[in-house]
This record gives sequence, C-alpha cells and structure tokens, in this order.
Amino acid sequence: MWIYSLIFLELLCLIWYIRLFVQSTKAWSGENDFKGDADPTVSVSVLVAMRNERENLPELLRSLKAQTHANLEVLLIDDHSTDGSVAWLNEVKQDYSFLKLGELPQGQSGKKSALSYGVNRITSEWVICTDADCQVQPEWISSILAYAREKKKYFVSGPVQFNTDKSWFGSWQALEFSGLITLGAAAIFRNKPTMCNGANILYKKDVFHEIGGYKGNDAIASGDDQFLMHRIHAKYPDKVGFCKDSRAIVYTRPVLSLSDFISQRIRWASKSGQFERKEVSWEMAGVWLLTFFIVSNAFLSFWRIEFLIALVILLLGKGFIEYQFYRKSLPFYAMEHLKRNFWLSEVFQVIYVFCIGLLGKFVPYRWKGRK
Repeated sequence: MWIYSLIFLELLCLIWYIRLFVQSTKAWSGENDFKGDADPTVSVSVLVAMRNERENLPELLRSLKAQTHANLEVLLIDDHSTDGSVAWLNEVKQDYSFLKLGELPQGQSGKKSALSYGVNRITSEWVICTDADCQVQPEWISSILAYAREKKKYFVSGPVQFNTDKSWFGSWQALEFSGLITLGAAAIFRNKPTMCNGANILYKKDVFHEIGGYKGNDAIASGDDQFLMHRIHAKYPDKVGFCKDSRAIVYTRPVLSLSDFISQRIRWASKSGQFERKEVSWEMAGVWLLTFFIVSNAFLSFWRIEFLIALVILLLGKGFIEYQFYRKSLPFYAMEHLKRNFWLSEVFQVIYVFCIGLLGKFVPYRWKGRK
C-alpha cells in the first residue's frame, strides 16, 4: 500500500511542477518585448565588484565605452585582487573618462561589501550592477534605464546569457541558464519574484539605503541580487520589474570545468534556505523533491515495475513541459539551436539538481580563491 501512496505523492509533485511551468510560460509569452531609450540627460552609475579579473577587464571596459547612453560613471571596486588588476587599471584609466576605481579597506571583503562601498561613493540616483567577467551591448544602459523610468520601477532585473562555445557542456549551461533567467522573469511578471542575476540589475540608490541594503544577510557570500530584490518587493510590491528587451542582454562566459561548475552551483544553492520570502525556499525545495523522486525511482525500478512506470511518467511529464517552455523563451535569446540538446541535457540536469541540492547544504565551496 505504501508503494502506491508514494507514487501518488510523486504524481502530485509532478502536477505542481507542470503548473509552475505552465504559469511561467504564460507569463513570459504574455509580456510584450520592451523598446525604449532613456533620456540622455539622466545620469547613471555602474557598479562592478571585482576580484582577480585582470583577463576579463579589457572586454568589459570596451563594451562600457561603446554605450549609447553617455551620461554615466563606472566605479570598479577591487576586493583585494592579487593578479595585477588595480595596476593595469591605473595604467589605462586615462582612456576611459567615465572610469573610477575604489579599493575595499583591509578587514572588508566579499561582493556585498564591495557593492555597499560603491553605493556610498557614487553620485547618480540610478545604480546599475554588472560583473567584471561580462560584456554589455551598446544600448544596455539606455534600454534598462528607460524601462525603469517608463514603468516607474525601483528595482529592475535584466536578462543574462552565456556566450556559448561549440562544446556540449557550454551549450548545456547556456540552455539551463536561459531557463533560470526566464523563470525569474516570469515570476516577476506574476508579481511573485524569486530569482534574478546580479550581472544585470538596476535600482534606485535611495531605495537601497531605505531598506538597509544588505544588512542582515551580508555574511552570506551569495545573494547580493535576490536578497535585495525580495526586500524591495516586500516594501514596494509593484516596483519590481524585468526588462524584456534583447538589447539589454548581458553576456558572460560559462565555466570551463566540471569542478568550477559544481563550486558555482553549490554557492548558489547555499542560500536557498536563507531567503526572507520563505515561499521562494519552498519552491526550490519542490523542484529538488521532483529530482529526488526521479533518481529514487531509477533505483527502485529494479525492484518493482510500478516505480519504472512512475519514472517514465515523471521524466516525460517534466521533459515535455520544459521543452514547451524553452520553445517559447529561446527565440528571445536568439538561441533556438540549443533545443537539439534538450533531452540529453534533461537527464544531466536531473542528476545535477539532485546532487547540488544535497551538497549545497553540507559541502563548503571555494570562489575567487576563498572559502
């Protein structure tokens, strides 16, 4: 009897998951692409926290120099780099009139400390954050700033995508990452924000100070983006938006090795139980639970045929609804070709989500040379 009760519970989890993706697909498809350009007289400050990013900085600065919105300042905040980043920036800063450099004092470290340091030293009302290993398009600032002002938003999440290489691993990361970004966007469109990415966010400086910035979760290495979004949404429920404009896509690189990928995802998963909005943690737990059922059934199917049937139903149900989701979302990123790897990627995704969900709770990670 317990076997059928367990399978019934698994099917309920699948139904919840399908409902989540149906709602997300509908929300994404129902939002028109934004097109607009910001008032060129409005000033904006770009904040970039960096640590040991010497090899990535030239591309970042070149893309910032190409911005169509010229009324900007860019503040790079160094988090005790050891690769010569600061020396190189001092050599080239005369080529970038918008560039300013800050260095975290001794005793302070981490991305949240760097960003807080930066917010207190900029002059503009509007703050845009990206990462040092990113490249931005020429109309990035104009697009996301225009969206914030036209829609009267205090916090705006923007699209981020990987520059794909020809490897299966890189393509899989791009596919999976586009899904995460789109799910986060759809949740914002439903006014139930869950995820965003710190490589592309905008907010008002006075609102950042009003909610206390990162106070209370500044000891958590990750989450500089989502914690902030959730706090602003809690105080201003209608002031969080997503800029669905392909000109606002920020590009970054996928990680090259499996070990770096695991470390990155453990870092992301480590904050899953720390969200102030507990429904976000419950949603993440539900996604993990479905992968747990799939992995468990893969082993239990050697014992009872019922579990093999349940395994097939879970895999096909999960895969079908996700495929429809990607079919609707990938054209925005001009990456429809990634669908050809979908079913192989689906199997890998189940295993990795199951494993990372466990490791994120118990295994320490290293990032930028720190634990």
